[in-house]
Amino acid sequence: MTEDPLPVGYCCFADQRNVGDYCIHQANQRLFPRFRLVDAIHDETHVNLFGGGTLYPYGLRWKYPRRPLNFSIGIGVQEPVKRKFGLLTRWAMHRWNFPVLGLRGPRSREVLRRHGIHGKVTGDTALALEVEDAGGESTSAASLRVAVCLVGEPIESRFGEPCRVERELTDACQRLQASGLAISVIPFCQDDLEASRRLHDQLVQSGDCTLVDFWASPISGDLPRFLRELAACRFMLGERLHAAVMAAAVGVPFLAIGYRPKCFDFVESLDLSPAPIVHPDALNGEQAAGHVLANVDNQGLRLAIQEKVEGWRQTLRATAEEIQRIALDA
Repeated sequence: MTEDPLPVGYCCFADQRNVGDYCIHQANQRLFPRFRLVDAIHDETHVNLFGGGTLYPYGLRWKYPRRPLNFSIGIGVQEPVKRKFGLLTRWAMHRWNFPVLGLRGPRSREVLRRHGIHGKVTGDTALALEVEDAGGESTSAASLRVAVCLVGEPIESRFGEPCRVERELTDACQRLQASGLAISVIPFCQDDLEASRRLHDQLVQSGDCTLVDFWASPISGDLPRFLRELAACRFMLGERLHAAVMAAAVGVPFLAIGYRPKCFDFVESLDLSPAPIVHPDALNGEQAAGHVLANVDNQGLRLAIQEKVEGWRQTLRATAEEIQRIALDA
């Protein structure tokens, strides 16, 4: 007789407003078949799962209730201002019981080490979504396409000036169009739609450009179809963290624009040389276009990314098995 899944408090966003958060939620459902993920704030359970995102440590202080068993996998740690957390935050960090503390990347691990807390790097949870999840063929016209993802919201405490990033990305895309490449503008958050449409409207005047809107027809929230569009691209120029994560997951080489420390955390977890990331202040349209043209057909880079991703998938699966075993035996 099959046991009923264990209700587990899901300490992450599960809606579809942000494709990255939605990918993380879908990945956790795949990784934890013996769990039933429920609302961590309202539902009754004795187990919490921090399944990804950058919620550590501030989610421990005020967002989620502490339970007897708490687990994390692929979670990011927010770097404190001036490299020190406040007394209340440090107290909260040490008070929580985490039998398994799985982290997104080496930067997150180092932040916790400075405060006497030890976790293991498992890779970003969304990497558990495999190429097969995309299925089928892309609906875009058959051409060499480069994906572009722009952060559209005026985010505080970010690296770089948003207007400058948009200007340099526009320049890079126009150079790529002049070289015969098509552009797919792919927003990963609803807050990015206005900027993405603005970028699309500029680029459609100078060449082949498509807006891949997750929330509108013909995709309308269909994640496999969205991933097909991404997998059909030959390269990703991405500002959102999960633009780079999901590009890697479907085997597409990328150049991340590190608008926040979490982007560097993920890229460093892949241990590629040179690291495929640029600080927004150093972003240059001509150089970015040159980088894409030099790597759009780089099969060695594609294979290296796939090898790194497969290694993290194995770690994610093993960590999920360990978490389920401990929770179900408790």
